[in-house]
Amino acid sequence: MNTQANLRLATTENAESPADAMPSLVQEIRAHFVERVRVTPIEHSPFPHMVIESALPDHVYRRILENAEKSEMMAESFGDPTWTEKLRFKTYFQSRFQTHLAKRAENPEDDQTLWAAMDAVFSDATFFAGILDIALPNYLSIRFGDARFSEGFWERFKFEAFTQRHEPGYRLEAHTDIPTRVATMIFSFAQNADFEHAGTALLRPKDPLQVCSGNLHHPMDGFTTVKIAPYRPNTALLFFKTRHSWHSVSPDAHLAPNGRYGMQVQFYEPDGGVLQDLSEPDLLRNKQFKSPSITTRIRWKLEKLFGRG
Repeated sequence: MNTQANLRLATTENAESPADAMPSLVQEIRAHFVERVRVTPIEHSPFPHMVIESALPDHVYRRILENAEKSEMMAESFGDPTWTEKLRFKTYFQSRFQTHLAKRAENPEDDQTLWAAMDAVFSDATFFAGILDIALPNYLSIRFGDARFSEGFWERFKFEAFTQRHEPGYRLEAHTDIPTRVATMIFSFAQNADFEHAGTALLRPKDPLQVCSGNLHHPMDGFTTVKIAPYRPNTALLFFKTRHSWHSVSPDAHLAPNGRYGMQVQFYEPDGGVLQDLSEPDLLRNKQFKSPSITTRIRWKLEKLFGRG
């Protein structure tokens, strides 16, 4: 069954655990988001993306904002120096705080039903693939071919779905995301439209021939801002990973109320890619670190010899 057919089923049938406890809310969020994607045009410059207005049902968005000022709901810094110090580029991740949706659903001080429903919707690989098919038909076929119809294909993919806030010092230099990324959704949980400039900047390199498969971040002086996906209430930016999907976050974005409160959903292949490339170019390896660990290098060798399990 193709992803479009699976998506139609996903909006009409009860979801599996943890959605069983709140099936109507899950179905409502799914159906609403599908319709919003259907009516939103895709833009191809500077890379394929869409800005989705009224991304969530109004009452869901109001519930999300109820805990917007509680920074303790996102108290974990993404910038753990045990791994950021090994990166080949400078980061500011220590000023980004995030919590996975599943963890918020386990917090008795939080809106557990809401976040369990959001996690059920936005951590579903088949649902996400169906959304991508609606947004940019043929993208998945071009990237994965008929392999995407094989049994268990989408179960091989990985998800990161989390809410986030930023503190002073946070920024993101120009980058295109890691090579294994397929697509990203960034939801703006803004209280008003006064800080639209705090959204994600979509960039174009001053040298139009420059692309990047991923792994590195680059200085901003080599880029111009084409547009800013606005940090606007109940708005989501959906964009596809390409070698020219350059984007950034400005140093003053954290000035938006509640630390630029939002949600991010990242959909990506496992390290090395989901397909087995017989030419072994290693284009889908995570090479962000200065030197891969011995364990990682051994794993790469074994995968070349015996394939990925």
